[in-house]
Amino acid sequence: MAQRLIHRPARTRPPDPDLHPVELIPPPALPDASAGLQGVMQILMPIMGGAGSLVMIVANRNPVMLIAGGMMLAVTVLGAIVMFIAQRTGAGKRSADLRRRYLEYLDGIRAQLGAAAATQREIALHHHPDPDLLAEVARDPLRLWERRPHDPDFLTVRIGTGSAALWQRVAAVANRDPLAEPDVVIGAGVHRITERSRMVPGMPVALPVSGRVSVVGPTVLARQTVTAALAQLVTLHGPEEVRLVACAPRRTAGWLDWLKWMPHALSPDEVDGTAPRRQIVADAEELAELLGAELSRRVGEATRASRLGRVDPSVFGPAVVVLIDASAGQRIDPFAGLPRELTPAQLGMHTITLVPDQAAEGEHVDVRVTVAAADAAP
Repeated sequence: MAQRLIHRPARTRPPDPDLHPVELIPPPALPDASAGLQGVMQILMPIMGGAGSLVMIVANRNPVMLIAGGMMLAVTVLGAIVMFIAQRTGAGKRSADLRRRYLEYLDGIRAQLGAAAATQREIALHHHPDPDLLAEVARDPLRLWERRPHDPDFLTVRIGTGSAALWQRVAAVANRDPLAEPDVVIGAGVHRITERSRMVPGMPVALPVSGRVSVVGPTVLARQTVTAALAQLVTLHGPEEVRLVACAPRRTAGWLDWLKWMPHALSPDEVDGTAPRRQIVADAEELAELLGAELSRRVGEATRASRLGRVDPSVFGPAVVVLIDASAGQRIDPFAGLPRELTPAQLGMHTITLVPDQAAEGEHVDVRVTVAAADAAP
């Protein structure tokens, strides 16, 4: 087996997203209904005055004055009608214009949030690329094994896609006048901005490999999910920081054949012929024998370190991720004998166990992933 050294330069990251909150300006309120009634009274007053003058003219019985008075009354009534219509339509136009201008403002905010969502998705896909693109990532010398133990996304791997909240916060400012009647159309637009536009579809869903991880579901789907997760693990994490150990029955271990070519699954100490020993075993006894010395060493060092303060798992050596295929229903827990004051994550050791249902899980589970067919009921 040929081996070659890989140079790992300092990690490069995409630009940080804009996380400044977006605060919507207060929406305009509808015109006050009492102002319309006041306008009607202002129009009726000259009509009543003109009608009173006409009554006095009729009382004098002067035909010329009668005709003049009638014309004045007609003009007054016609003018009042025109003023009434103009006032009503003017208020409606003002309301429609305010609504249009505010909805245009919301369209601009929606476009801004759409750009922010696209940037967020691009950054997330950079950290958790599609499994089909991992080969391209592995060919990039700037990205191969880029994650280090103190990176925030260390031992965090992609298992699928879904919707996630927008990183940029959106807040709607309340109307300045709490007694003003709200505009229903504008309210619906604000609701769409503050609720629907805050969710970003097509985002990678990440799994933190920490402690005891359980993958529950049909065997084929569970294996596909774990294969995608392990593929990202060995692409973005170096074998000096992450070691892989697999435990699967020989009759069903074919889906893990690709692991034997990964340097993460090779023993740093033992050899098999002329090549390092592959850390793939068939049962719980072989797994206990393989991990026994390493587990005892870490327990002893962690016990001594806990007396001095906080335990840092990275000081014990590379993180050890143990894959256990328990799809046949057997329970295998290599950490069953740990002292109660210690957890596997504190030792830098973790398990990913495939089980058909929750009844087959062990006594302790730190992270659970449930997989199901797309058309299956949740």
